[in-house]
Amino acid sequence: MKVQYPAPITEFKVKFWRYTVGDLVRIILPVFIGLILAGLPGAVVGSVVGIGFAELQIHGKTLDKVLVDLLRFHTEKQQLECEYEVRDQVAVTDNGVVIGLVEIDSVDLDMASERDWQVNRDTLANLHREIEDPVEIHSRKRRVDLSDCRCVKNQAVTTDHYVVIRDSPDSPSILPWKESESRSVEARIEDTVERCRMIRNSLNAGDLSANHITRTPLEQTLNRLEISEPSLTNTRYTIGEDSHRRILCISGYPEKRGPGVLSDILNMDAPGFIDVVQNVEPASDKQRKKLGRLVGRMRAETVATPNPLRSSEIDRKLADAQDLIDIEGSGDERLVNAAAYIVIRGESWEEVDETTEEVKRLLRRFNIKHEEPWLETPRSIRTDSITRPDGLDRGMIMPSRSVAASFAFSTHDKIEEGGISFGIDTRNSMPVVLNRFTWEAGHIARMGKTGSGKTYFAILSLLRSWQTYSDLQVYIIDPKQEYGSLTEAIDGETVVLDSATLSDLETGSVTRYTVADRSQDNTDLLSEAVRHIYRKASEDRRKTIVLIDEAHRLLFDPNGRKALDGLVREGRDRNVSVEMITQNASDFTRSQAGQNILRNVDCYLFMKHQDVETGVSDFFNLSPKQAVELRRLRTGTDLPFSEAIIRGPVSTKLRIESTQSEHDLITREFEENLISMPENTATEARGKQTNDPDNPVKSDGGTEIKNPDADTGNLNTQSQARNREVRGSEDGLLELPDTCITEAEDPDREASAEELLPEVLPGWKKLGTTTDRWAVPVAEDWVLGTYLGPKNDRYLIHISRWQPDHVQYAVDELFGVGEPVRFDAWTARGRFIFGVVILDGSIDRARTLLTACPALSERYIQLQE
Repeated sequence: MKVQYPAPITEFKVKFWRYTVGDLVRIILPVFIGLILAGLPGAVVGSVVGIGFAELQIHGKTLDKVLVDLLRFHTEKQQLECEYEVRDQVAVTDNGVVIGLVEIDSVDLDMASERDWQVNRDTLANLHREIEDPVEIHSRKRRVDLSDCRCVKNQAVTTDHYVVIRDSPDSPSILPWKESESRSVEARIEDTVERCRMIRNSLNAGDLSANHITRTPLEQTLNRLEISEPSLTNTRYTIGEDSHRRILCISGYPEKRGPGVLSDILNMDAPGFIDVVQNVEPASDKQRKKLGRLVGRMRAETVATPNPLRSSEIDRKLADAQDLIDIEGSGDERLVNAAAYIVIRGESWEEVDETTEEVKRLLRRFNIKHEEPWLETPRSIRTDSITRPDGLDRGMIMPSRSVAASFAFSTHDKIEEGGISFGIDTRNSMPVVLNRFTWEAGHIARMGKTGSGKTYFAILSLLRSWQTYSDLQVYIIDPKQEYGSLTEAIDGETVVLDSATLSDLETGSVTRYTVADRSQDNTDLLSEAVRHIYRKASEDRRKTIVLIDEAHRLLFDPNGRKALDGLVREGRDRNVSVEMITQNASDFTRSQAGQNILRNVDCYLFMKHQDVETGVSDFFNLSPKQAVELRRLRTGTDLPFSEAIIRGPVSTKLRIESTQSEHDLITREFEENLISMPENTATEARGKQTNDPDNPVKSDGGTEIKNPDADTGNLNTQSQARNREVRGSEDGLLELPDTCITEAEDPDREASAEELLPEVLPGWKKLGTTTDRWAVPVAEDWVLGTYLGPKNDRYLIHISRWQPDHVQYAVDELFGVGEPVRFDAWTARGRFIFGVVILDGSIDRARTLLTACPALSERYIQLQE
């Protein structure tokens, strides 16, 4: 879906030769003043001064504009503090402005169809078409503490979106004989609450979800976002002691561009924080009349100008201006003034500057014009503030649908309050935290071939849910006898359906239903268990999870299908989340009854599929690329982690991770049943671990990863054991050692990795970020962080024992032969130092390569042997 953006029409000015009317005034006025004061010599001096005013520019501003901005800079910087009081549903500032906030949940549209994009764009366009007063949309990044969410990471970054509604006191008339009646604060509060309600209702459509923030949450939000104690320079400012900021204004869009350009900016992988502020207000009658006059001037200028380049530029603006007049005349859209600003934050100026350069590179690639305000810092702070109106006033007139298409709500950071980690988003390495009990229908369908890791994933989610939700009730249909260890670990009970009388059964909080012989067809028993669970759950209003493994058995039986359909349909009204596991998505899509069940499911989790039928692609609206992706998902057999695609509250590819304690519990029974399991990237290769260099470690996915020190007998055992030590949080997360073992003059000596790198890469600059380190599954390897090379290329620097041809093999396996993944290699003290080039500001490929390389390196060695 391509979106058409008009040229900045309001900037058009008629030129006489090379000067505008304003430039002629700048030239003539000093001449006139000089002539009056000093006659002809004064006029000559005045002409020189006037031409200087017209020709000379500083940071794109004429001299008179610089003088005005300098004066405003010194007067306005004293007026930046703002006090406010929260009154139930709104806040009131010290100067009488009433503020209301409506929060918009992030919606992931990366895998959405063109139709889904159009629906969500039109939802936002309808709001812009209906508003009568200015609104601002603030998209703000913040860190989130995940220590209570059962994640392998304790922190993540999420984006909050707010629609800000302001109602200012009525300005008195400047005419003394004309009385003006101003509204009271109470009346303006009532109007603001009504506008908040209208905006909330308007945005609760499509995939969007809106909520009016009131009382304590409103006060907490304002306290977190309000600007206090600013210190500023010509272009930069600092809030408090450690929030350094710069701001960029978007001054022009390409003629055509795909939707979600502001989301693309927010989703950038950068060391600092990136916020976006939008200001949208209806075009005035004065602007409409001016637009009509501009059309006439442009036509005249097109005929008169001798410059073909300028003539071409005017032609485009003329066509856009005429289109704007025609669009609003048709009644389908409305003209609005829209301004967009990018606020870049960091804990240090180095972090801010690096992030700013990343943003500018992306804007140039998108062909988006931008500028950084100079001598306008007080107004930049007002634009950044959530309690102050837009101070920079960089609005461009455009149709409401074009403004809506820039869409800032599709961000890659789904963190639902009170949820659990479903995995790591492969786009940005951030946890995806979801709370199924906040969805409209909290049901989940897990689909994947045998060995894809769906059972491992399901047990992990159940375990985390049990640890997170208080007073939770769990029922498990377990025909393959794979959930015994989990049931035992959380003090549940097991019911063998062959010998149980369900009508007389009294169960506790966790009940597992299984069969005596899993090789037999037990569909009748399973169907009866589902009906029994439905009756039990209907009598209890507690949060309830019903996990049904091998759900396809019920789908193929009329009684089982009816029982499953009833549980899914009715469960949504009884706080029941049904989780169905099956071997192929086509098990549901082949029948109308199966499709009806899926239509009541909010979350689809796809593990690897052997094949994707046309009916599956049609039902889930999968593109050909996504259908191929389902067949290429990793299972843990070839790599030390497995993958899944999630569609629903978020749409992305997940990497499945667990802590050591979680993994030990899940695999306890798997080892008995010889079922393959997915590997996760957060821990060292698991299973039987040994300090014997000759004894390979068996990973979860079945890949043997040899000890990288196996062929280096001169390393002492004590050093090896120390490096294998699992450090970090109480749940056993692996963190990287600070040193590497050398093979130089003293093999027992440890060399600091931070000291080793400058020996090989003198003069390289380490980028000062706090997000450089990340874990890899082999304890003896280190990722040191991002570095800037001599040609200004960003590298992810890694020290290891892999050979360069091992890495090339990994590149070919992961991304295909001939893919443009650049890396360089150097050697020092028996170690290879790899620098993987980060292309186009994306770090995902580099991370994927370095995470996967240990297993693929071993696989390459086996192939060579």
